[in-house]
Amino acid sequence: MAAGKTRATVGPAASALRLGAAAALALMGLPGGGLSAAPTRLDTLHALVATNLDNYVEWFDRFFGDERLKDDNRRTRVTLGAGVTFDAEDGVSLETEFSARLALPALERRLHLIVDDAFEADRANALVESLRESAPDAAARFILKDTDRLRFNADAGLRLGDPAQALLRVRARAVFRTGEWELRPSEVVRYYSHDGFSATTELRCTRILGDSWMFRSTTDLTWEEVSAGVTPAQAFMLFDEISPRRSQKLDISAAWPEWPHPARTVYALAFTYRQRIYRDWLYVETTPGVRFRQTERYEATPFLTILFEVVFGPGY
Repeated sequence: MAAGKTRATVGPAASALRLGAAAALALMGLPGGGLSAAPTRLDTLHALVATNLDNYVEWFDRFFGDERLKDDNRRTRVTLGAGVTFDAEDGVSLETEFSARLALPALERRLHLIVDDAFEADRANALVESLRESAPDAAARFILKDTDRLRFNADAGLRLGDPAQALLRVRARAVFRTGEWELRPSEVVRYYSHDGFSATTELRCTRILGDSWMFRSTTDLTWEEVSAGVTPAQAFMLFDEISPRRSQKLDISAAWPEWPHPARTVYALAFTYRQRIYRDWLYVETTPGVRFRQTERYEATPFLTILFEVVFGPGY
């Protein structure tokens, strides 16, 4: 963000300044020691900080369409993305992604119908072929528990494709807040009738920085029955709210498939600029970056992705 720039619109990030002022006033009126069963001003201050942190993280995740929204939401939401990637090594490819979460209000939104699909075509005339080879997941999701601290859900359905597979998936997620940090561990166990079992353990550590910045570290460990070893992955992300309509993200990531003997290690550095271009449902983002693949002797491979996304459901 440019030095000395003044925001014309007050967004969720700017509310951190007001919270800081409120915190200072609350601290000035703290009672002098002792334990009390009744809520004190310190309890109120703690609740304000926790709420502000949660709202801040939620805003960034919704603005960027973070993957966790597919698992943590309770409302109907459909997203459709389409774009193109220019890669110095792989050439031009078309990218599409579709995700639907249909909540059934008659069951207090605890039962969802879910559909996920994504495919890539490396040339225009391969689009139909890529559609045929895609393997969308279609399932029913039952939310067994959903509180501010804990969520547990189970999915049962089909992975369409060749061959078609029955799927079962169980996910547990917890949220812990300490000071300005939010810790979000999760565990996903999957079973596909043809591919077998797999599991992913993830830890997200998120912290607010200043009045418009957010830092996140994401650590993953994935095991698959059909693969040798495990796949550790690490990402560091820095988010900046430019305005309520525009935001940017710096992403440094790495993955080591089939560790401890990886043969397809990938390091990447990417910068994403995302903007809401029409009302609260049409977005565009551009992501230039560079990858370093073990299969290419870690030579720098520049890439550029341009993506348009349409959102049906609650706005950001």
